[in-house]
Amino acid sequence: MNRFCLLLALCALPGLGCPTEPVGDDDTPDPARLDFPEGFLWGTASASWQAEGDFDPNPDDAFGVRSNWTVWTERGCVLDGQTNPEGSGFYTNYEQDFALAASLGNTAYRLGIDWARIEPEDDVWNEAEIEHYVLVLQAARAAGLSPMLTLHHWVVPTWIQNPSGDGDEIDLLVAEADEGMQSRFVEEFEEFVRKILPAVAPYVDLYPILNETFSVMLGGYFTGGCGGGAFPPGGLLDLNRARRAHINYLFAHAAACHAIRELDTSDADGDGQPALCGAAASTNVIRPMDPGSELDVTAAAKLDWIYNHATHVALIDGNVDLDFDGEFTSPAAGNIPIDEGSYPELAGTIDWIGINYYGPILVTGTGGGSLGGVPTIDVADYDPSLPSSELGFAIDPAGFGEVLDAFDRYDLPMYITENGIGDSQDDDRPRFLVEHLSELARALDRGVDVRGYYHWSLTDNFEWAHGFEQRFGLYGVDFTDPALPRQGGRSVDAYRAIIRAGEVTDDIAAEYASAPYPSGGN
Repeated sequence: MNRFCLLLALCALPGLGCPTEPVGDDDTPDPARLDFPEGFLWGTASASWQAEGDFDPNPDDAFGVRSNWTVWTERGCVLDGQTNPEGSGFYTNYEQDFALAASLGNTAYRLGIDWARIEPEDDVWNEAEIEHYVLVLQAARAAGLSPMLTLHHWVVPTWIQNPSGDGDEIDLLVAEADEGMQSRFVEEFEEFVRKILPAVAPYVDLYPILNETFSVMLGGYFTGGCGGGAFPPGGLLDLNRARRAHINYLFAHAAACHAIRELDTSDADGDGQPALCGAAASTNVIRPMDPGSELDVTAAAKLDWIYNHATHVALIDGNVDLDFDGEFTSPAAGNIPIDEGSYPELAGTIDWIGINYYGPILVTGTGGGSLGGVPTIDVADYDPSLPSSELGFAIDPAGFGEVLDAFDRYDLPMYITENGIGDSQDDDRPRFLVEHLSELARALDRGVDVRGYYHWSLTDNFEWAHGFEQRFGLYGVDFTDPALPRQGGRSVDAYRAIIRAGEVTDDIAAEYASAPYPSGGN
C-alpha cells in the first residue's frame, strides 16, 4: 500500500526530544570494516499461523484447528478470498526448513506457538500439540539453531476472538479490566503461558512475548470491515476498543513475563542467563514530509511517540500514556478507561527489545479537524525517489540505522526480530540484505548493542490480509505443488556469503548491491 490513514488517540503533544547522539567505539581498530562480533546470532523468522496455517494433523480427534484468522479467511476477508490450509507446510516440513536455515550458516531461528492449537476451547488442552511443539524445538536445537519463541503473533482461539460477522462476535481482547488491572484476556493469556512453559523451557531462552501489538490495534480496530487489508475483528475508527486492546496487551505481556521468570529458570543456551522477556515491535523511522512545516513536524512527533515509544516506556518504566500526549497524568474519564500513571507490575518486564523494521513512514499533518476530538494523521506517500517493495514500503536502509540509534536510548540489548522485503522475483532482496546489514554493522560500530539478526523470512508464507501474493522468503515456495517445494535464489547466496565472512566485504557489496534496484528508484 502506498497510502494509509491513522486516526490516533492524540491530544496536543509537546515537542519530543531527539535521541541522544550515540557514542562511538574508540577501541574499534578499523571502523571502515562492516563486520559483526563473535557470537552474533544469525537467523530467520516465521510466525506459527503464517507457516502452519489451519493444518490439522489429526482431523478425526476431538479438537480441530480454528482461530480468529480461520474465521476471517473463511468469510472471504483476505485478498481474493484466499484461505490458509497449511501455510508453507512448516508443520510437517520443519526439519527440512531447519536444514535450509543451517545451510545458510544460521545459528538461531524465530518461530511461534499457536494458542488456538494448544487450547482450542476454554480450559480444553490439546497435549498432542504441545508435544508437537516440543519436537519442533528439539529439532531446531539438533540443527544447531537456538530457538526464539513468540508466544502471541496475532492469532487466538475463537473463544477469545470470533469475528463471525453474524452478530454473535466474541472479542475478549477488548475485555474490561477490574481494579487490579486483570481482564479476562489477561487471565486467559497468562494461563496459556503457564501451561506451555514447563514443556518449552528446556529449549528456549529468548521470548518475544507479543508481536507488533500496534499492528493489531490499527488493522483490527481502525482499518475497517472484512476485506481491504483489514484484520479481525474488522473495526472501523474504533478508538475505544483499540485503547482497551492496548491496555490488555500491556498487562498480558507483564503477566506472561512474570510467569516466565517464575517458571523458566533453565539456561537453554548455556550462556549463564536464563529466560529473557522481550517484545517484537513494528518500528519505523517517522519523518515529516516537509521538515519546514510545523504541522508535519508535530504530526511526525506524535506518531513517533505512539508507534515507536509509548509501549516501550510502559514496559520499561511502568508509565502508561493513553491519550498519547507524552505525559502520564490523565485520570480515567470518557474514553480513557483507566488512570494514566505508574504501574509497578509493568515496569522492567522487557529484558531486550525486538526491532521489526521494513521501511520509513513520511507524515503530513492535515490540520483538518478531528473525529471526536482525535486529530487526523495522514501518512503520506513514500518518497518517490526511493525504490519500494511490492507492498509499497520505501526501501530506506539509512532509516534502519536511525531506528537503532533511537532505541539505543533505552540501554537494553536489541535483536532484529524481523527485517525483509516482499519480492516475488528475488530481484531486490540481495541488495536489500547487503544495504541493511551494512547499516546494522555501522550501528554496532557506533556502540549500539544488537545481539542478533533474524531475516523475515526463511520461506514464503501466508502474508495475512495479502495471502500468498506477497513473497518474503529467502526460499520461494511453489504453492501450486502439493509438495510445497522450496527454491533459493541470489538472496540465499548473499545472506550465506555475509554470514560466512562475518562482514559485508567490498566483494560481497560489488556482487549483490552494485546495480540499481530492479524495482526502480535510486
